[in-house]
Amino acid sequence: MAYPLDVLLLLRLAGRKSVRKFTQCTLGVFPALAFVADFLPVATNFINVHTVYASEICAHLTKNLLTKLSTKRFREYITEKRRIQMAGVIVVFPKSDDAKSIRNLLVRNGYDVAAVCTSGAQALSAADRIGSGVVVCGYKYPDMLYEELYENVMPSFAMLLLASSRALGEGVAEGVVSVAMPLRVQELLSTLDMVVHQLDRRRRKRRMMPPARSEKEKKTIQEAKALLMDRNHMSEEEAHRYLQKTSMDSGTNLVETAEMLLALMDR
Repeated sequence: MAYPLDVLLLLRLAGRKSVRKFTQCTLGVFPALAFVADFLPVATNFINVHTVYASEICAHLTKNLLTKLSTKRFREYITEKRRIQMAGVIVVFPKSDDAKSIRNLLVRNGYDVAAVCTSGAQALSAADRIGSGVVVCGYKYPDMLYEELYENVMPSFAMLLLASSRALGEGVAEGVVSVAMPLRVQELLSTLDMVVHQLDRRRRKRRMMPPARSEKEKKTIQEAKALLMDRNHMSEEEAHRYLQKTSMDSGTNLVETAEMLLALMDR
């Protein structure tokens, strides 16, 4: 392992004792330096600067190494954080000033607040426009309670309820996450982070699920299985497994495999 000339000179000036300290503290990062101390002469004229030089070298090299190792992870973290924070947030409180205060707090912390509402009807309209996100809301609005809003908003939305301890003590609707008032900023932000991450996981699970088959596609698969059962004397389970295996081997989906099988066997 080669080292820059200025680093080697500083190590020489630092002297054997200080370099031993340096190599001990960096042994896990720079194993090749473990043997350096035994080959460096003691420089008595620089005894007062041993520790200074060793500390500077240690800080410099360690900083460079950690920067290289952590840059990729740091970028991944920032990308994930930005993606999560771009989830559309709808703020709903009966008082406009309260809604705007929550909106400003969330915006300062990187969240995309898509709508500020003072009624449940406004919130539902905003939800229809946005499509998915998080509703950060109070307990009661001029036209409905939070429960009615939660029941009528699309399933692609999560809800974070901000209410008094007394109100929360009466029970919270299933699926609703709550934070007690008076509000603690850090608690609100950490809870919202958790809600958004849960929502993001739900979205990814939905994307990974196979799309629902139409009646026509279901009929095609059933016909292919029936043909296999009749001509090859298979059970329904064996026919289904055969279709699945053929589908994986050919790289096609189950419906396409069933269509090809029907076309081939009808000849």
